[in-house]
Amino acid sequence: MINNETERLSAVNRFKKLDAGIKRDLNELINLVAQICNVPVALMSIIDDRMQWFKASVGAGDINCNNREDSFCNETILNDEMLIVPDATKDLRFTHLPIVTGPPHIKFYAGLPLITFDNQAVGTLCILHVETIELSPLQINSLKVLAKQVLNLIELNWSMQSLMAQNLTTQHQKDLIEDSEHKLKAVFDSSSDLQLLIGRQMEVLAFNKTAYQYVKEGYHKELVIGSQFLSITNQAFAHMALNHINSALNGETISVEWLVKTENFTARRLNISFEPVSDANLEIIGVAIKATNVI
Repeated sequence: MINNETERLSAVNRFKKLDAGIKRDLNELINLVAQICNVPVALMSIIDDRMQWFKASVGAGDINCNNREDSFCNETILNDEMLIVPDATKDLRFTHLPIVTGPPHIKFYAGLPLITFDNQAVGTLCILHVETIELSPLQINSLKVLAKQVLNLIELNWSMQSLMAQNLTTQHQKDLIEDSEHKLKAVFDSSSDLQLLIGRQMEVLAFNKTAYQYVKEGYHKELVIGSQFLSITNQAFAHMALNHINSALNGETISVEWLVKTENFTARRLNISFEPVSDANLEIIGVAIKATNVI
């Protein structure tokens, strides 16, 4: 296997942080590996640019990492198949390794690369022994099967972490949107200007408190979402506004100054704007009506 090291290291980063539950499951598998193969040391490791990190182990004591260049596994991740070293003291690739020349004086090694769904060797499942041994076909097959289970576990863990991170991001974005909407509504409601949003069927889509009070006190009508615009004002104002609303629905922005009368208010001059409102696809969905000097 010829790996692009940059792509391999990117894949490695997915598996550096494993959840506690997955680590327990991995240790159970590694214990099973050691028992099946009857070896004192079994490891599952992730290998980055400098280090070999033991994510689950039997017989390694308190050691949780090793220099990559001092490991058998540095060779294993370069291949697609199992690497078996019957006697490391006679294999020139490994005679210099500290664990071969010094304690614990390892002789036997067998390791399988953990190759991800995107064809990156991120680590190994391996066994070691201080004696020269020979694995049976059943033991070799068991190692291959268990290596697949180890890989399935760490990929499942990564998928779950990614899903949780995505859900958190989505929730954060939702919270930001809701916060923005609340702030926008607060500004909308606190404005002394009368503000209405009218849909293409002349239905009321939104309004602020000023508009609500104006319609209630001026025309004795209850302004609610879905109200027909033509029914919440007097006929004179409705017909005056209708042409401008239609023009805004066709993309025009209009500003006029009118003298308006209601039943309870004295006549007053209002500056009224009619502005088209578009959705995310730039389709005009309604008209924003804003009237100043209402109060």
